[in-house]
Amino acid sequence: MIDKNSQVPMYVQIANIIIDKIKDGDFKPGDKINTVAELVENYNVSRVTAVTALEYLNKKGHVISKRGKGSFVPFKKSTENIDKLRSLQEISEHGDSSMNQKILFYGFIHSSEMTNNVFQNNSFVLQVTRLNYSDEKPIALIKVFIPEKIGVKLTKKEMDESSIYSILDEHGYQVYKAIQIIEAQGATKEISKSLNQKIGSPILNVKRKSLDSRGDLLMYSEFYYRSDSYSFVAEMYR
Repeated sequence: MIDKNSQVPMYVQIANIIIDKIKDGDFKPGDKINTVAELVENYNVSRVTAVTALEYLNKKGHVISKRGKGSFVPFKKSTENIDKLRSLQEISEHGDSSMNQKILFYGFIHSSEMTNNVFQNNSFVLQVTRLNYSDEKPIALIKVFIPEKIGVKLTKKEMDESSIYSILDEHGYQVYKAIQIIEAQGATKEISKSLNQKIGSPILNVKRKSLDSRGDLLMYSEFYYRSDSYSFVAEMYR
């Protein structure tokens, strides 16, 4: 309970109690915390104090307030350093242990089915579509396209167990560099369904061409990230 005689403001005391509950797991990511009315009743404080406590928690990033719905414990936001060329699986193996994946599609398609001209016409490519999770919440939809001459050497079992770059290395195809474009877009019907977002919600879209040392295309990838769960960071020098 709170101490009304303490020099620590009552709204801060309430906020600290809720922070401790989040740390202890009483409130988990995605959970709705106490409403203003519940705080007033539970701690015998004024409505102004309860509102201020929630505003304090929101400002500090411990909760996210949604108009008309309440305040919720945010999910952990994954961060990718774009100075290094790594797959999401490699990122999870070097820090985010909560991340896992599920293959939604594995098979060959004709290049004409793609919406761009990355591959030559009249060719087949291996498409692997994955859904990545963090804390059991979908955060990224990934589509990988690999030329047929390489794709026929790969297996779905490999894709389930290893990162795509490691698999290519094992088959003698070493990615030397990548050309990457990051854009913002609204979630399409397919993306919104996969990432549990409303159609039109902000999504981070990454298009990446992975090349070998000769400049030959080894893989083309499209990443669709939930903007509330993923961010990119780069270290720059002048």
